[in-house]
Amino acid sequence: MQALDEIYLNSRFEGGFDVRYEDDGEGGPDFRIYSAGEYVAAIEVRTFFQSKDFEDEVARNARLVEGINSRVRPTNWWVSIEIDEMAAQPKIKKISEWLRQTVLELGTPRDGAQAGEHPRRVYEDDGATLSFRFFPRLRREPASDDEPIIVMGPSVFGFPKDSERLRVSLTGKTGGKYDLRDKPFAVAVCFRDGSCGLWDIVNALYGDKMLAIPPSDSDAAQLTRASNGLFAMSRGNPEGRNRRLSCVFAVMPAWHARSGRDPKVYRFDNPFAHCQFPPTILRPDNWFMAKDDGASIQMVWDKEPNDLV
Repeated sequence: MQALDEIYLNSRFEGGFDVRYEDDGEGGPDFRIYSAGEYVAAIEVRTFFQSKDFEDEVARNARLVEGINSRVRPTNWWVSIEIDEMAAQPKIKKISEWLRQTVLELGTPRDGAQAGEHPRRVYEDDGATLSFRFFPRLRREPASDDEPIIVMGPSVFGFPKDSERLRVSLTGKTGGKYDLRDKPFAVAVCFRDGSCGLWDIVNALYGDKMLAIPPSDSDAAQLTRASNGLFAMSRGNPEGRNRRLSCVFAVMPAWHARSGRDPKVYRFDNPFAHCQFPPTILRPDNWFMAKDDGASIQMVWDKEPNDLV
């Protein structure tokens, strides 16, 4: 996936530049960019995957659903399944046998049954508690070999700290280990974690949103940002963190051969960067840019993204 993302990024660079991959071998940034023989900038590519815990849960649920669907054919009922508890992967053969017997006991669906009257049954064994809900199957012909009995699989719930994971992922990619030749440097992150949104990126780069309440005046509370952002100021970095890193490009979602459309590219500037990244190398669909009016630096969108939710 990392190699695929590098190939896709290379295809998005504007013409007129000489783009060299691993110009310094494996010890340098992924791309160095030249114009008329002059070195102008560098880009490092980072692939951001789903958290391993989330992927493991999705894979576990998929094994359960596929295992049951391959063993049990729908006759009078379809089912949905929810996992109440699962200490370990249960024996799918035993669940399938229980489900076949349960379907026989339910018999034929009653005509005119309302949604709230659909039967429910609970499977408990092998450290697992699974809730099944049964829906009338309207078709009377025999099920084909690939018609599933489970029409709605287990939901995966959780609140992944994507902003924190992204911040950690980028910490080692801020340019400190590369010879940047006093030129702009950017990291392009290709997102293969569908749960990560634009606000997660903003929080990772500029600090988590927080409510500041002065002890002497509780009515003067105001929204602000913590100093934990990749580009934030702190006591140890009063001029701003990671000033070698000019900006971060976000490719969302990462390109996939079956998607049928190009991802969107977003650019997030570092307001304290030593060098501004050239605007013509990789043109973003939306740009969160730093505006310095002499008194303060404001972060503004060149145009408000439609999917900033």
